[in-house]
Amino acid sequence: MANLALSSAGVSVILATSSDDGFPPENMIDGDPQTFWVTTGLYPQEFIVSFPAKVNADTVSIQGVNIKTLEIYKGINSKPTDFEQICSKEIERKENENVTENIQVNSPITHLKIIITNGYDHFVAISSVAVTGSAIN
Repeated sequence: MANLALSSAGVSVILATSSDDGFPPENMIDGDPQTFWVTTGLYPQEFIVSFPAKVNADTVSIQGVNIKTLEIYKGINSKPTDFEQICSKEIERKENENVTENIQVNSPITHLKIIITNGYDHFVAISSVAVTGSAIN
């Protein structure tokens, strides 16, 4: 299935709690495996990914380095409010390696809020946020 969470499809990162000009949040949804968003320390860190229209999400995949625990929330309203928690995950450490975590959603979404509650280091890098599923006609 195709990744629905790409900037080329009109998806955007509307909030990120930290940003570095060299590693902006938009890197998570640009489809380039060589780019990434990096946090600037301190936890929690969070970001919100918004879709131009509601989609039926099957799976959310997050790929990154040094993520220890995260929470994923969905929003279905047109505005990024009233989020409902999908899951809370602890991710196994693989030192300085990209780890991909796949979360089953099976739900309509318009917005995804992801909170990194803790990391294995001072900084976390997220190289990809992908969503598989289908558009709602």
